Amino acid sequence: MWGGTFHGVATRLQRLHGAQVGLHPDFTIHGRDSEDLLDLLRVEFDLARGDRRFPRKATCLDGYSRCVNARERIEPLVERTFPWCKEHVEGLKLPVRVYVYTERKAEQHVLDCDDLLLFLDGAARVRAVGARRASALRRRPRGRVPGHERPAGGRARAAPARPQLGFPARRGPRRPSPPSTRQGSA
Repeated sequence: MWGGTFHGVATRLQRLHGAQVGLHPDFTIHGRDSEDLLDLLRVEFDLARGDRRFPRKATCLDGYSRCVNARERIEPLVERTFPWCKEHVEGLKLPVRVYVYTERKAEQHVLDCDDLLLFLDGAARVRAVGARRASALRRRPRGRVPGHERPAGGRARAAPARPQLGFPARRGPRRPSPPSTRQGSA
């Protein structure tokens, strides 16, 4: 039996089974570094130039993360969550549409928090549906998971990356547990 945070368990599972899905054994997990990678792509695609400021790296990662987690298109997400970025929707799509962000992560043997989620989701579905559908998972483009429909009557929920990345800092120092008062035979 294992215990731990989502990130700890997901990383352990990926180390054990990542080779089966083509993951390099020396991968590392990006947290805020993913923002920096997206920021480099903003510059590379010359997205930050113009009359109006292009969304900053944190907004780009937050939008990407929400799209991945909810399996939602960026247009409705921007309309609902980032209305000030409406004029930049095409620019926000560009690094992901041409798979540059994914390719750069693969070249550097890097995963982000969304990759952990997709891996665990895929692993759970493989276990639940068996080997026959596992082959369908591997053939599916863009990390889509067969049979993963949106909830009835609404949109899928997705959390921004920032709260998860900042959790250890907000939690504060660990408090020691109180001494045990249970008595038993020694």
